[in-house]
Amino acid sequence: MQAAGDDMVDTCFFFLVSDYIMADGSLGSALKRMQRGASAVVVGNFQVVHEDGAAVVAAKLATGNDTLALQPRELMQWALRHLHPAVLANMVDIPFSHNSHSNRLFWRVDENTILGRFYLMHMLCVRPEATDFVIGSSCDYSFIPEMCPSATSIRSPIPTNIW
Repeated sequence: MQAAGDDMVDTCFFFLVSDYIMADGSLGSALKRMQRGASAVVVGNFQVVHEDGAAVVAAKLATGNDTLALQPRELMQWALRHLHPAVLANMVDIPFSHNSHSNRLFWRVDENTILGRFYLMHMLCVRPEATDFVIGSSCDYSFIPEMCPSATSIRSPIPTNIW
């Protein structure tokens, strides 16, 4: 980012994480928010069981189509059927397991709905407001406050990505 120099403040940087699966249209929605003036878009996420995720991706790609496009509801319905044990440990309404060092909490409303309270949001994209900044900790904690001091980040009301 710093290699962009002064152009950094006129550039929207998207951070793509290799183990995220995003629904079709997620990046377009984030870009629209940035074009409306947000300095950053941050999102909550949750994990699914890796083997289940790999199997779905492999099956979709086995059709011969090089493009994998999952609609938001389709992706969420699938993900809710394959929640990772780390997610289950953060479910406040499941009594058998809890994570004592949680940075997010989940409530299972029904088979199609999960609510999340995220204390650590992941940045999806950022347009820095300053070129002179110091990153004092990991990106999840410090990129947005250091690069966007006006705090005009948009917290996505629904998860736009999962991993």
